[in-house]
Amino acid sequence: MPNDLICKVSDNLSVCGLQSVNDPEIFMGYGFKAHLQLVEGFPEWIMKFTSVKTLCFDDCVSIPQTVLDEAMSWIKPFYFKGQRILISCAAGESRSVSIAICATSLFESMEFYDACKVVFKAIPRAYPHPNPLVSVGKYCKASLHKKQLRNIYSLVSFPPPFPWQEEELDNALSQQLKVKRYNP
Repeated sequence: MPNDLICKVSDNLSVCGLQSVNDPEIFMGYGFKAHLQLVEGFPEWIMKFTSVKTLCFDDCVSIPQTVLDEAMSWIKPFYFKGQRILISCAAGESRSVSIAICATSLFESMEFYDACKVVFKAIPRAYPHPNPLVSVGKYCKASLHKKQLRNIYSLVSFPPPFPWQEEELDNALSQQLKVKRYNP
């Protein structure tokens, strides 16, 4: 029986939260060859079934370039071999979503906005914090402005009752100046 909390973004990329990875039999049924963990606390049994990389970072801050470089470098060989990859964080709504957008944009040669559309459609509960999302946008060579960021958030399937405030968007946009762009 599939786990409806593991969201399939593409044939080889899925996203979930920590609570979604609790049954070895279900996990093995997905055939994941790689699991990028963005928080601590995953069960150790996962390492018996797949390659695991842990790259922890806080949710409400810009993703450091070193983390983005390492995440994309680690995911890339699995992605281009067509192997299944699971990206997960605490809730499967922000950090993992941001990294999935980054991988989709870069590896599918897709505009950042279009990658957001694809990922948000696949993950109904997606609602990434503006700081990680904007840092990924900059990394993917998208120069975002407030109207563009608002348009991106309008793509979210189920926005929360308390959307990101203007000051949070402004802060995230001011942080994009500190993130370098991706260089393959």
